[in-house]
Amino acid sequence: MSRKNKKQGAAIAAFRRLKQINSTLMAYAPRPVCERLEKTGIAEQSDQSPRHCHVCVLFSDIRGFTELSRILDDAGLLLTVQTSSERQSKVIEAFGGYVDNYAGDGLMAIFEGEDKVAKACDCALELIVAAAQTEDGGSPVSVAVGVHVGDVMMGEVGSSERRSYTAIGETVNVASRLCDHARTPEVITSNAVRIALQEEPSMAFDGLSSAIIPGAEAHMPVYRLRRC
Repeated sequence: MSRKNKKQGAAIAAFRRLKQINSTLMAYAPRPVCERLEKTGIAEQSDQSPRHCHVCVLFSDIRGFTELSRILDDAGLLLTVQTSSERQSKVIEAFGGYVDNYAGDGLMAIFEGEDKVAKACDCALELIVAAAQTEDGGSPVSVAVGVHVGDVMMGEVGSSERRSYTAIGETVNVASRLCDHARTPEVITSNAVRIALQEEPSMAFDGLSSAIIPGAEAHMPVYRLRRC
């Protein structure tokens, strides 16, 4: 093989390796970050300014996780979380949302756009169903879901060596607390979500006793979401 051909072969191999690394790294970042990286490149992304957004935030959490940790060994427990996360991620993507971050046995998802509240609520109800499936060979689990809509600040957090792109603000805090308030398996929403979908005939909101949400109103009306 000539020197020129060797250089070309090495360049092609390096390009394929870089593409593989890039594909792997993309799996660790939220979809909006990946899309901006593809459009603008790393240099522009590193100088991305924070932005205010009106979004719908969804939190889900596996219930009975402590009991599962007693029954399963560490490998089995990790597999259960991985399988559940994969199921839920596919549902979230199917309804137009994206996973903002994973935290242990739970996750946070973001929905944007004109129909964000309807999509998030449809997704939340489907997550309950998907969590109980066994077709993929995984163990069925029960999940609780909280949904809230409002303003957030989207931006980077972390250090110069390791950063995450995420949403922060009261809306995120409330959605998380609504998830904590939920029993298994059910979807709990805020009044803001109910108002946004009050003319949606396929969904019903059952009023529950007010919840104390740290950082929000002293007593906040909450609702259990169900299909009509």
